[in-house]
Amino acid sequence: MFNTNTQSYNVSDRMLAIRIMDRLFNRKIMKLEVFEEILNKLRKQTNKQDALYALDVDLINYSDDHNSVINILLEVYYGKEGADWISWYMWERDENGDQYQATDKDGNAICYDDKSLWEEVEQCRLDNTKEYELPHKLTDEERLQVLTMIQNGLSKQEPPPPPLDRKIYK
Repeated sequence: MFNTNTQSYNVSDRMLAIRIMDRLFNRKIMKLEVFEEILNKLRKQTNKQDALYALDVDLINYSDDHNSVINILLEVYYGKEGADWISWYMWERDENGDQYQATDKDGNAICYDDKSLWEEVEQCRLDNTKEYELPHKLTDEERLQVLTMIQNGLSKQEPPPPPLDRKIYK
């Protein structure tokens, strides 16, 4: 059975439920400490790249594959929704809390710090029922459509081409 005395930190009711479900289905949960270490490593790497970019050293072509591997692993583990929450939290949210904050369907704040993000993505992991699929590479015709759209500036004079049947990934 699940023993809460072995935990050195308070576990919310939601996380307790996640831990019990994981025990029942014999699945491992990523510990908060491990999750925070991953976020800190991502922050550190981003800070290094930003500092180099400020010195006119652009590493995007060098680091793009590395970032893709990280994104794939996060999406495999947490599902698309969980990986999207992590991406939003790391690179899009307003850290000062003035705007663009996330809330659940009841208006309660979520993903406002590392622990609340961890709780949300662990729930996404449990809710995820889809098997990860590798993104499809664009065909030459699809690349040409995208480039034409960019060249035309998505002007109102020419309607955009019909939506592609495939997901577009970098």
